[in-house]
Amino acid sequence: MRANLSMLLLLLASLMLCLTAGCDRNATGPADISSDQAVLSDSSEKPADAVAENPGNIVARVNGNPILREDFERAQAQLLLQYRDLYSKLGLDLDAQLEGAPGRLFGLRIEDEALKLSMTRSLVSQELERRGAPVAQDAVEAEFRETFDAFLVSLDMSEQELIEAFGKGEFSGYATGGLTYEQFITNTKQTIRDDFEIQAILPFVAESIEPSQDDLIAYFEEHRSDYEAIEMVRISHVLVADRETAELLLKELHRGIFIETLVRDFSLDKETLAQGGDLGWFTRGQLVRSLEDVAFATPEDEAAIAQTKLGYHLVQVTGYQPEVKPEYSDVADLVAEDFAAETADAHFSQWNTNAHATATILIEDELLRAYNTFEEDADRGLQAFLDLHASGKVDDPYLGYIIGTIYDLRMSKAQAAQEAFNSYMTLTPSMQDEVNRLNAEIRLNRDKAMAFYRESLALLGSDAQIEARLVVLDPLR
Repeated sequence: MRANLSMLLLLLASLMLCLTAGCDRNATGPADISSDQAVLSDSSEKPADAVAENPGNIVARVNGNPILREDFERAQAQLLLQYRDLYSKLGLDLDAQLEGAPGRLFGLRIEDEALKLSMTRSLVSQELERRGAPVAQDAVEAEFRETFDAFLVSLDMSEQELIEAFGKGEFSGYATGGLTYEQFITNTKQTIRDDFEIQAILPFVAESIEPSQDDLIAYFEEHRSDYEAIEMVRISHVLVADRETAELLLKELHRGIFIETLVRDFSLDKETLAQGGDLGWFTRGQLVRSLEDVAFATPEDEAAIAQTKLGYHLVQVTGYQPEVKPEYSDVADLVAEDFAAETADAHFSQWNTNAHATATILIEDELLRAYNTFEEDADRGLQAFLDLHASGKVDDPYLGYIIGTIYDLRMSKAQAAQEAFNSYMTLTPSMQDEVNRLNAEIRLNRDKAMAFYRESLALLGSDAQIEARLVVLDPLR
C-alpha cells in the first residue's frame, strides 16, 4: 500500500489549499492494517447518544449506520478538490462554475456524488466488520504520523507553529476556512482510514487474478499507447538583445549561478519572470526551428545559445523525455500490474454496485433525497421537489429554480416530440390531436418554469442566468 501527502491535501480542500507534495512508504498488505482487536478512532464511531441528541447531523443511514454531516462534508471537500484540479487543467475556474443558479445545480450534483461516496465508505466499513477484518487504529496512527511529519517539512513548520497558525486562522498564506486544528487532525486520520479500508477490502471482493500470457499481450495491444512516450524537452530561457550578453550569462551559468537568478536580473521576456524563465515541455514542431534545434541537441541540465527574431536565448534544458515505443517484453511486469489493478477496480465497482442495490438506504437530508429520487425517476423526483417546496422545510432560495429547471426540461422534451411532426406534409386527425396535446404540454411546462424561476429571482433579488432564461421563455415580458 502506498500513502502520500494527498491525504492531507484532500483535507485541505476545506481550506481551499492547492499544495503539492508527496512522500512514499514501503508497501504493506491488508494483514498489516487489519486486526480482530482493532480499536476504532473517535471520528469513525460516534457515541450513539450524541447522534440521538442531534439527528439533524445525520445525512443518511446505510443499513442503519448513520452518515454524519461532518463525514459527508469531508467527502464533498475531496470531490471539490478533484473538480478544481480538473477545471484548472482545462483553464477553467471552478468557483465561477459554482456561482449563480446553474452553479447551485452543479453544487447539488457534487453533493449527491459526495453522498454516494460516503455511502460506499460506509458499506466498505460494514463489510470489513462482517469479515472480522477492520482496519487497526495503530496502523492509521502510524501512517498519520509519517505523513504528517512530511507535511510539516513541506511547510517548513513545527507542529506547535501549525497549531498557532490554525489559532490565527491562516498559515503559509492560506486561510484555514474556520477549520480548527483538532478538526483537521481528526479529518486527516479518517481520510487515512478510508484509504486503508479500500485497500483492505480488495482481496475480499476481487476474485483471484491470474491472467494468461495471451490475456496480458491482448491487454498490452489494446493499451499500447499508454506505454509509449513521445520525445519531449523542457526548457528555461533568458532572453537578451545580443550574443555577447548571452555568452557572458552562459559563463555565469557554468559558474553555478541559477538560471532563475539570471532571468530575474537580465531577461527581456517579462511573461516568464514569475516562472524563473520556465517555458514548459515541448515536442518537435512546437518551437521555432532555431530554438527547437538547440533545445533537442542540448543534453539535459546543460545550456546553449539560440537566436530568434526576438533576440538571443540562453537555453537550459531542464527535462528530457526520449521517445519510447516498447514491445510487450519490455514492459511485461508493468502490464501485469496494470492488468491486475484494472481488474481489481472492476471487481470492486461490481461489488459496490451490488452492495448499494441490496443495502437499506434512508436519505435523511430532504433536498438530497428529492434529488436522488429525481435521478431514479424524473416524474417522482419532480413530485418530491414539489412536496419539499410546499412543506417549507428547506430554506434554499434556489429551490424554485431547481423545480423550474425540471419543468424547463419537460418543456424541451415536449418541443422535441412536437418538432418531429414538422417533417410530415399533412397530419392525420390522430397526429393533429397529438400535436395539440404537445403544444398544451409545452405551454403548461413553460408557464410553470417561469413561475418558479420568478419565485427564486424574487428571493435572490437578482441572478443574471435566471433573468436571461426568463427572457428566452417570455421575450414579451
